[in-house]
Amino acid sequence: MHRLLGRTVETAFRETKNNFDVLRLIAAFAVLFGHSFVLTSGVLTLESMDPVSVLLMANTPWGEAVHEFAVNVFFVISGFLVASSFDRSPRIWRFVTARVLRIYPAAMVCAMVTVSSLWIVSTVDANTYFGSGDTWRFLLKNGLILSTEYHLPGVFAGTPYGNVVNGSLWTLPLELRCYVILGVLGLLGVLKRQILFNAAALIVAISLVLPGWSQWISGSEDKLRLLVFFVAGASMFINRRFLPLGYAGGIAFVLLSLLLVVWPNDAPGKNLIYVILVSYGVLGIAFCGWFKFIDLKPMGDWSYGVYLYAFPVQQVLVHANPQTFNGWTLALAASIVTCALGAASWHLVEKRALRLRRRLQTGSRAPL
Repeated sequence: MHRLLGRTVETAFRETKNNFDVLRLIAAFAVLFGHSFVLTSGVLTLESMDPVSVLLMANTPWGEAVHEFAVNVFFVISGFLVASSFDRSPRIWRFVTARVLRIYPAAMVCAMVTVSSLWIVSTVDANTYFGSGDTWRFLLKNGLILSTEYHLPGVFAGTPYGNVVNGSLWTLPLELRCYVILGVLGLLGVLKRQILFNAAALIVAISLVLPGWSQWISGSEDKLRLLVFFVAGASMFINRRFLPLGYAGGIAFVLLSLLLVVWPNDAPGKNLIYVILVSYGVLGIAFCGWFKFIDLKPMGDWSYGVYLYAFPVQQVLVHANPQTFNGWTLALAASIVTCALGAASWHLVEKRALRLRRRLQTGSRAPL
């Protein structure tokens, strides 16, 4: 029986190294890869997509491309790790400090770098560019993660996916709201009461089955999808003592996968099965001993920086020479540039913010 059930998620999370850093970096590059085909074609259709996206769009309940699937993975990991963060340190000051210093510094710097550098490729002069309200709205709203602004004056007007500076930023306000929701649940003691949390998660799960709830809960189906994946990740942590990672979990995963294949796309509940499969699959890879990826600790966590800078880098490359790039070549060229920016974001901004967080939380005088 022990071999059949194997370790629980709780045991694996406590006792072994995990692959979360690698999964996040892979997901960040998957977003870059999928966007490369959209940004060179200007449309999101099966004919213009990469082979992975073609497979996903034809077989997933939401008809997702690879970059959309990768964002699902981000939100599962975020839900799991943020819930574990509150569990380790349930004081709200520590939780807020950790979340603010993790998401804000890099986003602020990215907004400043984007605004200050892209005037070079703008079709308007510098006075018009920096004097425009659109420029300052972009800087303030994206930097403070209040909402998402996509437009800068005269920037990328002639690219296939025109007038969009950074299409990846729309997930950040939603991520921030997920943090707030989880923090409120923590303050109310819901995270410490498994039954209460599961009841709240059940309400979100029902929204996937009943039509029309997406508008009531999140305002759009895309936002609801990511909210559900975040809640699923958090649920995996809350219920970690009872989630097996042995053969029983693998058998259940295979059976649910087969059910997903034969279940009609428009049938109620298929999207819920899909959420469970993706969420459990992410944890399975994160904790499975068969997937021992390279330890990224020495190089740091570049995933957030890659995610922030990839889209504008891709747009700049397409703008500079639109005839040169297709989806494959743009993905390769943008990966090289974005790697450097992701590394810079980690070492110059995010790592320092992490040290500041530790200093604020512990009162230590470790150098920044």
